[in-house]
Amino acid sequence: MIGDKIKDKIKQHSVKMYPEECCGVLVFKNNKLSSFECENIAQDPLNEFTINPNDYLKASLNGKIVGIYHSHCIQDNSFSELDKQVSHKLNLKNIVYIFKKGIFEEYSPENYYNKYINKDFIIGKSDCLSIIEDYYSEEFGIKIFHHERKEGWDANYKNFIEEKLKLMRLSSFDNFLEKENLIKINSINEARKHDIIIFKYLDNYPSHFGIYLDRNHLLHQPRDRKSIIEKLSDSEKRRIYCFARHKQLC
Repeated sequence: MIGDKIKDKIKQHSVKMYPEECCGVLVFKNNKLSSFECENIAQDPLNEFTINPNDYLKASLNGKIVGIYHSHCIQDNSFSELDKQVSHKLNLKNIVYIFKKGIFEEYSPENYYNKYINKDFIIGKSDCLSIIEDYYSEEFGIKIFHHERKEGWDANYKNFIEEKLKLMRLSSFDNFLEKENLIKINSINEARKHDIIIFKYLDNYPSHFGIYLDRNHLLHQPRDRKSIIEKLSDSEKRRIYCFARHKQLC
């Protein structure tokens, strides 16, 4: 763990940037560890951090980068899933200063594991619906809708949806949500972690699903790509049909 001198510097950086998250790196040179302040260029600096690449490069010229740090000012939680991913991708230890509690915590990248990401896309086994089924079953013991799907099932998506609704004697997709004990949430401002996020893509129908996570991110299985956690883009936000919250999680 870092020493008191570096802790004090990180605290001062956190106070200076409050209520935004501060961020920086830890540099090792000549058997000495020091901190290097970086600019937080995240779009939502109150809730996340992104280190300015130019600052990261400058810091690397001063020694070997052995860790990163940031603060949590609004939240009083420990490392988010996204914080862990940053640490994992950079293969660097991550230090967080939790402002409200006045404490430090450390995360090592070798501890990172997420069973829902990096899965290959396979229709009916590892696609956008499958990840919803797996997540709710594993995390909450909740059985989510399952409908058999084969290659080419979405060639005429509109007909696929209409036939499924007809078989279930339902008049609309919203009725389907109700049948599955899901409450429709229309605004992203009301969305919570673990909500299902539903997008309109094929034939402008609800046709892609993911899990909404903290800080405006989602877990999903894109077509012909590995499952991933990523930030919602502006174009994706425009495609949102709704969010859905299971009644057991209300």
